[in-house]
Amino acid sequence: MKLGPFILRRLLLSIFVLIGLSIVIFILARVVPGDPARLALGPRAPEDVVEQLRKELHMDKSLPEQYWIWLTNALRGDLGKSLVTKRPVIEDIKEYLPATLELVFFTAIFMVFFAILLGTLAARYKDRWVDGVIRIFSYIGVSIPAFVLAVFFILIFGYAWPILPVLGRLGSQFTVARVTGFMILDSMLAGNWTAAWNAFTHLILPAIALALGGTFQEARITRSSMVDNLSKDFIAAERGYGIPERRIMFKYLLKPSLIPTVSVMGMDIAATIGNAFLVEMIFNWPGISRYGINAMLFKDLNAISGVVLIIGLIFALTNIVVDIIVAFLDPRVRLGGIRGQ
Repeated sequence: MKLGPFILRRLLLSIFVLIGLSIVIFILARVVPGDPARLALGPRAPEDVVEQLRKELHMDKSLPEQYWIWLTNALRGDLGKSLVTKRPVIEDIKEYLPATLELVFFTAIFMVFFAILLGTLAARYKDRWVDGVIRIFSYIGVSIPAFVLAVFFILIFGYAWPILPVLGRLGSQFTVARVTGFMILDSMLAGNWTAAWNAFTHLILPAIALALGGTFQEARITRSSMVDNLSKDFIAAERGYGIPERRIMFKYLLKPSLIPTVSVMGMDIAATIGNAFLVEMIFNWPGISRYGINAMLFKDLNAISGVVLIIGLIFALTNIVVDIIVAFLDPRVRLGGIRGQ
């Protein structure tokens, strides 16, 4: 199997997608009513000072010229300066992105493990009470937004039953030197295992709030796919050979049934970065999603473009990873699909 041309093709396509995304968000950020320079300096700032800031932002030039200047700078790693933090946007992204990636990483672990587990159990005990309970909780979990769960968690574990921390990334009694930006990893590198455990406990509630809806959705997809594959000829053949039902379920049925689950799950995990802003605000989580929302509120053009570009890049990379996983799961893709593309 030659994955090289397949991956290269996907990378080239992703580059064009990112360029298109950058053009769209760049134009939208500049045609929305409101003067970014005036918002940044305040209503009492002298007009000549505001005009000077407009020139620094290249707002005195046409949109194509503005975009070209921004794109050439972005390719050099310069996303401009934030009007809110007064720092380079790339420095803000380096500070806030690790917090969101750490949260999304544990969200993904929770989602993958429990989606496959619950979906497999529901298919294994189809039309029994186990299946019924899982399906009921699936309907409830899918219908409740993540921010509503976050509020419930704050009320329950912050006040009624305070067994888990509900705000921030680390307890105030701990100080950890920043190395990677990932709090648990930095604590482990420093040899402070107590701080690492404390950072992990801070992750539990926001990760569950973000993961629950996607977990139940993928569990339903896994169950549906497994139930559909149970009627296929290859399963009948395995049963005819006298292979135990449990081995059929986990060795021969689960793998092909995960193909639609992986496709949806990959996009759900990537979407978590953009959808995490309310959860991050509720749990006071200093992540890139909350930073992006603040940039939008203040019409921070450079910050908005930088955040959207980073999220788009993560989506593109996730899509490539999902395609590769599906290629390994599905022999039809491995043997013919990739060569035919």
